Amino acid sequence: MTVTVKIEWTGRMLMWLDNELVEVVNYHDNGYGGYNMDCDNGCEYNVFPDRETAEKATSDYWRNMWENDKEEFKCLVGEKNLVAWAMGECAGPGTFKCCSLEEWFDCTEDCPEELWAPYDGDEIEGVEFNKHFENATGFDDRKHIVLYRHS
Repeated sequence: MTVTVKIEWTGRMLMWLDNELVEVVNYHDNGYGGYNMDCDNGCEYNVFPDRETAEKATSDYWRNMWENDKEEFKCLVGEKNLVAWAMGECAGPGTFKCCSLEEWFDCTEDCPEELWAPYDGDEIEGVEFNKHFENATGFDDRKHIVLYRHS
């Protein structure tokens, strides 16, 4: 409780993460309902107001790439997977296999950490944030905020 009081009144965006007080030194909207944040501990995080937003953001990210940058999509997802899906076979990058591209888009929602947490593949919950963080992001339900370590 004392830590929360101390971080509330600093005027900086702070979070209590892994028993360490971390300051957000730079952040920007990621275009998918969350933020990319650079922190003074040298780590970068993708942060969302809740897991549901992260799930939808994952599917939206891949669908957007499919619609707007087919070459990059093909490179990341793999031509073999795309051919297999076109032939009705189960395939896919990541931890799950699907039988069509549309099914894969839907399945990506179940694993937002595969996209947003390339560093360790973990979702981080229960992080304590200060009021300045809430004001800057608009995320007002602190207990549902999720982070994914990018680097």
